[in-house]
Parts: sequence; C-alpha cells; structure tokens
Amino acid sequence: MSEDASSETSPQLLILIIDDEPTQRLLTRDCLERAGFRVVEAEDGDAGLRLMRAEPPDVVLLDLMMPDRDGYSVCAEARSDKLLQHIPIIMVTGRDDPASVERSFYVQATDFITKPVLWALLPHRLRFVIRASRMKDDLRAANQAKSRFIATMSHELRTPLNAIIGFAGLMKDEISGPLGNESYREYIGDVYTNGQHLLDIVNDILDLVSIESGQIKLSEDEIALGGMMSRVARKFEPQILAGQITLTNRVGDEAPIVIGDERRLSQVLANLLSNAVKFTPAGGCIELRCETLADGAVAVVISDSGPGIALAELPLIMEPFQQADNSFTRRHDGCGLGVPIAVALAKLHDGEVRYDTGVTHGTTVRLVLPATRLASHPQGRRKAG
Repeated sequence: MSEDASSETSPQLLILIIDDEPTQRLLTRDCLERAGFRVVEAEDGDAGLRLMRAEPPDVVLLDLMMPDRDGYSVCAEARSDKLLQHIPIIMVTGRDDPASVERSFYVQATDFITKPVLWALLPHRLRFVIRASRMKDDLRAANQAKSRFIATMSHELRTPLNAIIGFAGLMKDEISGPLGNESYREYIGDVYTNGQHLLDIVNDILDLVSIESGQIKLSEDEIALGGMMSRVARKFEPQILAGQITLTNRVGDEAPIVIGDERRLSQVLANLLSNAVKFTPAGGCIELRCETLADGAVAVVISDSGPGIALAELPLIMEPFQQADNSFTRRHDGCGLGVPIAVALAKLHDGEVRYDTGVTHGTTVRLVLPATRLASHPQGRRKAG
C-alpha cells in the first residue's frame, strides 16, 4: 500500500455506518476493517447522530431508506449542526433514480453510492472522499487565517491613519496659524487626500472580511428608493462637476419603497456609481433610473457612456482585488473591492448586481431586489416588522 493510502486508512480514521440492516452493516464493516479503517455502527438515524456528536467520524455511510427516520432527515440535521456540518456524508441506497440523487445533494450529501455496493472499490471511494475533505478543510482554514490577518493588519493601519488624517486636516486648515509657505499647503493637502484614500481602502478591506465571515447584520426598515438615490448622487457632485459629466437622475418619488438596510444599500449604489463617475470621460453622461422587471423585482439602473466592459472581463471584476485589464482602467486609482462588496451586500438583501454583457461602449449595471423586498409585498412587511 502506498504511503498516502496508508496514512488515510490509519486506525485513527473512523467510518460511521448508519444502516437498519444488520447484514449490510456486517458486510460493510468487514470490507472496511480489512482495508485498515476503524468502524462504528448505528442501526438508526438518531443513534447515528448521537455517535457523530460523541466522536465525529471522518466519513459517514448513511442508508437512505430506514423505517423510523430516513437518510435525508439525518443528513439535513447534521448539516444544520456546526459541530457536524463539515463531516463527509455518503448516501447508500438501492435507489438510483435522478429524483433520489437530486434530493440527496439538496440536503448536502457529499456523495451517493448505489446498492449492491462494489466492495473492492468502496475503500478507494472513501480514500478519495477523505482526501477531498481534508483539502477543503485546509482551504477553509487558510481562508480564515487570511481573513484574520487582513482584519488585524487593517485595524493596525486604521489607528495611525486616523491620527495622520486628523493632524493633516488641522494643518491644512491652519487651525494653529499659517504654514508660511505655499508649497507646505500643497504638501499637507496631498498628505490629507492620500491618507483619506488609504483609509477608504482599509475600510473596504474590513467590510469585505466582515461580509465573508458573516459578521455583518442588516438593520432593516422601509426605504424610499428615490430619496436614497438622490442622497447617494449628491455625494458625487464635486467629482461630476470636475469631470464635466452630465448626470440625469430619473429615480423620483414615484420609485417603490423597499425593505432593507439603508446604509448598506446606499453603499452598494455608491460603489457602482463611483465606477460610473470614474470611468466616464469628460463630456460623457450618466443616467440613473428605476425599473420593474417581469417577475416583480425592482432594479435601480446606472448607465454610463464610458469605455464599457468586455464580456470576458465581467467575472474578473466580481472578484476581490481584480480590475478589468485595459489601459483606461489602469489610469484610475482603486484596488478592485467596490464591485465585490456591492455584489456581497446585494446578496445579503436576497438581490444581485447585474451587468449588461457584450458591451463595447458604455456600461449598464443594475441593483436588482426581489419582489419580496418591496414594502407592499406581504413578506416585505414581515421583514420591516
């Protein structure tokens, strides 16, 4: 046996068999113990769950059809338990119809084996599942470590940055007296502006880490889309004037009232509008409007006359720290977090961010919220309550 295979079938690795048929359990135990696995058995789902909690196994072989409680129910409960949710569960059944397979994966089973079991292949199947599970666990741990590191570094940066920005602001405004040299005014203005830009990046990173770790909780209430869009647009008036851009806001008071976290939805719209302002050339235009889609969903639409986004680059801009790869985008500041944060915050509201694809000139992006987010919808009223 290879070194890798031996390490994966050491006595420390535990396989739990949950099956109401004694003969099936006996045959499975004999096969796996011969292959070097340690095996425990349960004759029903409740007993199996107790064993899983007492000593979490490396893999569970779960019979689909049992008299008191079927495998679907057992698997669903395991996936709802933080202690058990990452344990690989393989459904074992005489059924091979598509509906049974689909339902198994719907309750988040790891794999599916049909009876009669091919005993010669079963140990290898388990080795593969264990290897894949370990790789997934390693990836999850690495991702958590990365998030902790980024959050720690961001917090460490934010404290001195706030001090730098604060003192630079005092000097820029000459609170304690004149600086005495025009060059110093320019220098301190650059310190203040670049410090604020770096702080914005740090805050974006912290937002992304909080979203990925599930730490952001929505504070939901009724929101008038027209008023929210107007407030967001006003924040960009200096950049719009400086860039000689025409902004037309058609999201008026007649726009629907939705249920959501206004601060977070404003952040979504601000991130998307920021890109439109950033990439629209002088003399260009941006239009804001509201649409009701065929399924009753509501969309806030931002269209600009910038260079557009190639179809192949759309998946790229949805990923953190990525940007469309063209010379126009490279002339602008940014670390590629605005769109991923907008996408994640929209998802927290059961919505999504949609880009028109195949665009060669101009970009249209939509924040789409489902009909259940409308204040007039029964489910929307429950969210507000």
